[in-house]
Amino acid sequence: TSQQDLNPDEITTIKIETHPRWLNVCNLIAPTTGLEAKFSYRQVVAMALLGIDTGALNSYTSEICQRKDVVSLRRKIDVSGNKELSDSQAIAEITYNGRSVRQFFDLEKPLTAAQREERVLKKAAKLIGQRKTQLLWNAINNLNSAPNVNTLAECIGR
Repeated sequence: TSQQDLNPDEITTIKIETHPRWLNVCNLIAPTTGLEAKFSYRQVVAMALLGIDTGALNSYTSEICQRKDVVSLRRKIDVSGNKELSDSQAIAEITYNGRSVRQFFDLEKPLTAAQREERVLKKAAKLIGQRKTQLLWNAINNLNSAPNVNTLAECIGR
């Protein structure tokens, strides 16, 4: 199911299974600082489902840890260890609106070229802005023709 299909108010429970070794690292139940939030499955999942950009460093603040909608959703999340999973795998099950969806994830599973491109462009846009990202992407994709040095300098300079 896509994130757009999920209304956080309709979520009953979220169960996350991960390799037990990560429970000592990323399982802070009720983080209170931005740094703690980065090490909390519950916090990061709640933020993502509420549309908060978990890829942006400035999303991790003490204030976000206290937001009522984040705290409410975070309390619906249970994290447990599963020795059958590798270090790079996880299972998430979301129960909402009377139905349940279970999804398996593996960070070692290769991304398609389209998925890699989407992630690179999204991250670049956060770092250098949408306009510069598009200019740089166009220049890279047209390396057979002589790239405009001024355009490249504008993208990577300053």
